[in-house]
Amino acid sequence: MQLSCHAKARVASTTSSKKAVAGNVRAVRPAARPAVGCVAIAQPSSSSQAAKRAGVAHAAVAEKMAGSAFSQFSQPAGKGLGFYTGEDGYMYCDNLRVDDIRQQVPESPFYLYSRERISANIAAYKAALAGLDHIIGYAVKANNNLKIMQHLCGLGSGAVLVSGNELQLAIKAGFDPSKTIFNGNGKLPAELELAVQHGVLINVDSEFDFANIAAAANKVGKTANVLLRINPDVDPQVHPYVSTGLASSKFGIRNSHLQVSRQARGVHG
Repeated sequence: MQLSCHAKARVASTTSSKKAVAGNVRAVRPAARPAVGCVAIAQPSSSSQAAKRAGVAHAAVAEKMAGSAFSQFSQPAGKGLGFYTGEDGYMYCDNLRVDDIRQQVPESPFYLYSRERISANIAAYKAALAGLDHIIGYAVKANNNLKIMQHLCGLGSGAVLVSGNELQLAIKAGFDPSKTIFNGNGKLPAELELAVQHGVLINVDSEFDFANIAAAANKVGKTANVLLRINPDVDPQVHPYVSTGLASSKFGIRNSHLQVSRQARGVHG
């Protein structure tokens, strides 16, 4: 989720009654009726006429598709979810006009997030995973805004981390350590010690990562809670820059090196 000033969607207790007022418009009758001239228009051939009709039909379809694509951004004023345009022409964030919020925030520019949209997204994940043993983990690297993290924590979300700084933020936000996952193939010893100390789940990304985790557990004097990131050597047929499951990938433990899973049972201080 890198930020400066933040404003939550509920910062305004009242909304302004100001409405957009169009300028005065006066119809003016021309002094004399202009002469009507004749304009010669070249008649298109039958083939060009067919092409024109096809073009008009294509434009109509495109307009219909565009309308359906953008309909989600148009909702009843003050009654929608997230960011949308009301029928009054104003942009809203949840039940408040963005312009009303802007007038109450002294700094500009500022970041504005929809609390209700975040809540709805978490609820959708919970509904989709109902009945399964799961962890919904928020990737702190997406947005490390503390208020957003605290809100997600209050909704029961876990946290997914890739650095010691993110771990400290997750601790400050109050995330449950049993639902906090520390990822990454370059974890520092001090970061691992902090993770073991707080009992978060640590993903073992390689053999040397396992050795560092074991050393951290011994130094702290606690058992490390670990997960194993397995590299299955499967080609997902995607862009090579985002492909992480091949044997040549820097992430995860190869199938041929899974003996580390047996060693992991002995990670103890």
